[in-house]
Amino acid sequence: MKAGRLARPAFRGCLDGSRFRSPDSELTEPRLIFRNMSEKPSNILLLESTREDAKAVQQLLAQTDGSPIQVEWVDRFSKGLTRLEQGGIDLVLLDPRLPDAKGIDLIEAIHAKARGVPLLILASDEDEVYAKEAVKLGAQDYLLKSYLQVSPGLLSHVVHYAIGRKRMEEREQALTEAVAQTALSEGKRAAKLDAAYQELKEMQALLVQAEKMTAIGQLASGIAHEVKNPLNIILQSVNYLEPELKQRGGHQAEVLQVMREAVMTADKIVRGLLDFSRPTSPDFKSTAISDVVDASLVLVRTQLASKRIRLTTEVPEDLPRVMVDDTQMKQVFINLILNAFHAMPGGGELTIRGFLKTLTHPGRGVGSRLSDLFRVGDTVLVCEVQDTGTGIPKELLPRVFNPFFTTKPPGEGVGLGLAATLAIVQAHRATMHIDSEEGRGTTVVMMLPLAPSQQPPPGPATQKGSDAGR
Repeated sequence: MKAGRLARPAFRGCLDGSRFRSPDSELTEPRLIFRNMSEKPSNILLLESTREDAKAVQQLLAQTDGSPIQVEWVDRFSKGLTRLEQGGIDLVLLDPRLPDAKGIDLIEAIHAKARGVPLLILASDEDEVYAKEAVKLGAQDYLLKSYLQVSPGLLSHVVHYAIGRKRMEEREQALTEAVAQTALSEGKRAAKLDAAYQELKEMQALLVQAEKMTAIGQLASGIAHEVKNPLNIILQSVNYLEPELKQRGGHQAEVLQVMREAVMTADKIVRGLLDFSRPTSPDFKSTAISDVVDASLVLVRTQLASKRIRLTTEVPEDLPRVMVDDTQMKQVFINLILNAFHAMPGGGELTIRGFLKTLTHPGRGVGSRLSDLFRVGDTVLVCEVQDTGTGIPKELLPRVFNPFFTTKPPGEGVGLGLAATLAIVQAHRATMHIDSEEGRGTTVVMMLPLAPSQQPPPGPATQKGSDAGR
């Protein structure tokens, strides 16, 4: 017997523990005996050039107490590739000397057809160098046919190990994918719960704020009426004494002037309280928002120039009209512009924008709740007043709409401007919120409903963004 050639065992036609399929049909179908009927048999594709060695391999694999094995033998490499394309193979046993192919290219071709299927090389002694190179290229292991004559159980052991390792890797991969999918699902669920929790917190804060504003409004209204009458009496008394004290000269006239200024300041606060607590019902008219912005800027252009502030307006005239009280809406813009002036004592840039937006996601005032003013899919008119001023600290942002809250120095404001502005905006069934970053500036964003029957015109003015309230 030549070295490297397997000793030919007696072939009985029936090999316990395995099924042998040859490329020829004249072989009778042997019995199939499974040691564990509940266990799925392993399908092995044997690429062997000679029938003698193929039968010897089958005999060696039958002499095992491991899992049941089914061997399919082909004697041509082309036939082997065709069988691999059909799938269902757990292991490939390859003789590198086939009639129609040989060499390293066999390894790459097999991996291309059956990636992940373990490959064992059955080599003769003279092919050992090739077998080692095949392992470097991805074959799981190699066996010399001469070794199998000395240790008959070696082949069965290596085959069962390779198949078991493959199935363990498959189970590990499936488990990893299942864990990853579960983690992804849990992550999405946690994100949804967090979003719902944040939305609930926001709604609770809005409800608390609404209740607080209602209480403050009622209190302010009562205080304003009680204070206004004494102020009128004091002012009348100052007016009465002023002519006589002016004739006398001296510092008495100066004292009266201080009293008058103090009374006027107090009266201004009272009027602000009344405006906040009982805003006048809006007189809605179909209005072009560009006209409102232009009229508001006329009243503040002098201050604009004196404070070295560069103004940019981006409010197209062809925007759809909105239903607003133009007088009250002018007050809103003037308050916002003056606040921007105070935030830029050293000058800066003021930008006023107007554009349409289609609401595609729930957000501030956008959703399906009864309290939401807008629905997803609505088109609204957005107005932004943006400055490059000092900005508002993050911890102070929730308080900016509170009455009497102000970041201005004493004597420059009483903290009612934004509270009254918000009341006007809400009376228009619109929304307003503030985005600010300390040291970089502030943007006030209003979303107004379009006038009935108004449709977004085509063109660049119809859409700047499609997110919900920013």
